[in-house]
Amino acid sequence: MIGDNLVVVLVIVLSFILKSSADKPYFNNIRYDDICEGKNSCAKVFEVKEEVTGPVFLYIYYEDFFINHRNVVRSVSRRQIAGEDVADSEIDSRCPGFRNNKDKPAEVSFSGASLVGETLSPCGIYPSLLPLDDFKLVLRDTNADKVATGALPGDIDIVITTKEKMNWEGLKGNRFKQHASAKTTQWADVEQGKAKVNHSKKLERFIEWMKSPVGSNFSVLVGVVPGNLKAGNYVVNVVNGRYCLCCTNRFRLGSFKVQN
Repeated sequence: MIGDNLVVVLVIVLSFILKSSADKPYFNNIRYDDICEGKNSCAKVFEVKEEVTGPVFLYIYYEDFFINHRNVVRSVSRRQIAGEDVADSEIDSRCPGFRNNKDKPAEVSFSGASLVGETLSPCGIYPSLLPLDDFKLVLRDTNADKVATGALPGDIDIVITTKEKMNWEGLKGNRFKQHASAKTTQWADVEQGKAKVNHSKKLERFIEWMKSPVGSNFSVLVGVVPGNLKAGNYVVNVVNGRYCLCCTNRFRLGSFKVQN
């Protein structure tokens, strides 16, 4: 009887969450791996036909990417990314093949300083696959060229933010915490996700990345547009683009919902 009531309550709660996430769902997969291949930066135009009620969540979408293989998921030192001092023997056992800076390879820290020491931090295959795709979103003037990808007069920059909070309490600063020497020893910021890419906002991307997916097709939250998306033409400028950007006003369970 208690179990039945629990199931009913759970279904009601999940229904409320999914309903409240967006009364009018919006999904737009913007593929850019084909036009960005071999380039440091690229741009693509896409159209929003009707105004989208925000917040709008930006995900990197992966297809047939088997990161959930046990040899990948286990290749990480959880104590290291929690900011603890870890013995070399533990690094050897947890991160074989990806335990030194030369294995990644990594030369500078997330702060831009030359890395001190040889130990890769964070070590392992799983962290080393952290996506470096970075984005800038621009609303094009209604009278502007609808095909051009370069900057034009009248362009409006769209704020991509997370209000510095993307995940549940207890992850950042606890399970994911900078080591005291992080600015000279870590190639990636385990709290914010910086890794050679100059993110203008604190995105907590590393924490999002380290949430193991259940399949080979999955998405990773990388940013939020807190307001609405007006109808019109947009240009997404991509740096280090390798995958596909998904814009949607549906949030993924397990991530913190950013409110307007």
